[in-house]
Amino acid sequence: MALLFAFAIPADAFARTVVIQLEDNTIYAGFAGESSPRVSFPAVVGRPKRTGVMVGMGQKDA
Repeated sequence: MALLFAFAIPADAFARTVVIQLEDNTIYAGFAGESSPRVSFPAVVGRPKRTGVMVGMGQKDA
């Protein structure tokens, strides 16, 4: 399943529509009217490996 977003912000005469395509493992972005996306990168979600290892975690501010 792929999601496709298009944004147009008419700020000036050079405004262009940005197209963002979200797929399962890859995100593509570029401008409308171009034959291919300008960038593509992996869709990665980061999660902390450890929780509560910082000094003072769990203490309320005074």
